[in-house]
Amino acid sequence: MLADLEIVGTAPKFQRQGAGSKLLQYGCERANEQGVQAFLEASPDALPLYQKFGFRTAAEMHTLIKTEKFPEGEMYTETFMIREPSMI
Repeated sequence: MLADLEIVGTAPKFQRQGAGSKLLQYGCERANEQGVQAFLEASPDALPLYQKFGFRTAAEMHTLIKTEKFPEGEMYTETFMIREPSMI
């Protein structure tokens, strides 16, 4: 069994104020109570926060994204992370 922590984001003006940590803490506590692994998909900017909560990289997906700003494309890496339940 696995707890999938769905997409969560914080509006830029509220970042670095603890909202993301509170949401992760809640999700990790629920996974711990059930004794299951937690899974999430991470953007590059969020990796340090997820690692702080014990998530480790399980896989990565690299996608070339072309936009008006980057017509030649830029590489985007999405990281799939997993965390073992903690019984502490």
